[in-house]
Amino acid sequence: MVPRKTLILGFCSLAVITAAVAGLLIRRGFSARDEPTSLEKIVARFVRNSIPNRVVQEPNPWKPTPDVLKEATRGVHGTLCRLPRT
Repeated sequence: MVPRKTLILGFCSLAVITAAVAGLLIRRGFSARDEPTSLEKIVARFVRNSIPNRVVQEPNPWKPTPDVLKEATRGVHGTLCRLPRT
């Protein structure tokens, strides 16, 4: 059995590391224009590789019919019109 102090110390260390990483990511912000950091690249690669092959090979359930494309365009247009201009 692991001593209680060791468990508490491990949990606190994990919490501090998580808070530090979150703080760095939040302070730096997220942008599609910047080159991703090495941490972001590692996390993205891990997430991509964790998707099962059977899910990756499934066909897209949304067929590109004129109605679906019209609705998608309307949704994107509404979103883009509300974005702040830079």
